[in-house]
Amino acid sequence: MTGPAVTSLTGGAARQAFTLDRQNLLVQPPSQGDHPVLTRRQAECDALASLNDQNAPLSGGVGSGVAIGYGRVTVTPSFFPPPSGPPGTDTTPGDVQPRMPPSTPYVNRLAWVVVLTHQIFINCPAQTSAPATAVRLPTDYFYDVFIVDARTGRNALVYSESQPGQCGFATRIPASLIQPKEEASVPWTLRSRNPNGYSGTIVASMLPCDGYSDPVLIDRPGSGLQVVVIRPVGASCGPVRAVTLTVHAATVTSSLPAVITHDPTGLYTGSATSRLATPTVSTGVTTTLPRLINVGSQANGSTISMKVGEAIAVLPDENLLTSPIITGSPVVSIETAVLGGLAGAQPAVAEFRAFKRGRADLEVPARACKEVVTGQAACWVVHIVVR
Repeated sequence: MTGPAVTSLTGGAARQAFTLDRQNLLVQPPSQGDHPVLTRRQAECDALASLNDQNAPLSGGVGSGVAIGYGRVTVTPSFFPPPSGPPGTDTTPGDVQPRMPPSTPYVNRLAWVVVLTHQIFINCPAQTSAPATAVRLPTDYFYDVFIVDARTGRNALVYSESQPGQCGFATRIPASLIQPKEEASVPWTLRSRNPNGYSGTIVASMLPCDGYSDPVLIDRPGSGLQVVVIRPVGASCGPVRAVTLTVHAATVTSSLPAVITHDPTGLYTGSATSRLATPTVSTGVTTTLPRLINVGSQANGSTISMKVGEAIAVLPDENLLTSPIITGSPVVSIETAVLGGLAGAQPAVAEFRAFKRGRADLEVPARACKEVVTGQAACWVVHIVVR
């Protein structure tokens, strides 16, 4: 890391003033008698558990250093009200979005300031002509600046400094301001296991404003479970409540561990993932994993033989009336006890697992198809035999 944050923010009170993008962001030394209530450790943990304007952890820039300190912060009023995270809405089935409080402007406010570096990289299309020269300024430090009220620990913001243009464009990427969300791992207890061995239910302890995904998955590899929620920084939105979630095995062809261990709770930076991995010990024995079989409408009328524990994925079909990405796949199993559907995060792909021996048909009802033979109840059918 280079630039003014390195010399100004050394762990305590800001030593000297600095600005970014022609005073869009101004950090000044604190006034005499200013004392933060929020600790340095709390501010740094909040920053590293937060997401930037690309919905990626701020901790992604840790490799180049972190500067932290407190002072009086002013942000240009034209940035307010800032959006809550990156543009767009997550419509993943089962996901609940966090409820964000209103954000108030920063005008000479006492705040902790945590600075990391973050350079935007874009996959550029093939150039058909000589690229323009990106404008690089001496003041380009590639800063992501996390600020949070030093007295309340709330009203956090992430200011991303303007950057040179990408993909041969001379136009600069403008500065941005968002109201970040932070990730936290919450406590949970196991409520039940389904007889199929693949799924069960847990009860997680959450705040009313938390966002979360349902179902949650066992660690891969490993036997632990971590329930990560997304919430406002310094969330204060009411008492903890119990939320029932579905838990799935790590993969569609595996089962829940006999003992599900509880991963650590608290603010989540993503850096703890590596400790979840279980070392692989070679035994000299080759293990054959259950198959995951992909099929589509071209398999219409065929018969597929499967073993208990194997899974089948039905790919999107161009003959559907509506997009499965929006409405979910219309493929159904006629005998769910034999071949049961597995809910997941890919609405366009229908996944099923062989739970016991028997026969089942996978089909798409005629009402979901653009073209169907008159008199037929389904536009395509695949016969499954589970042995």
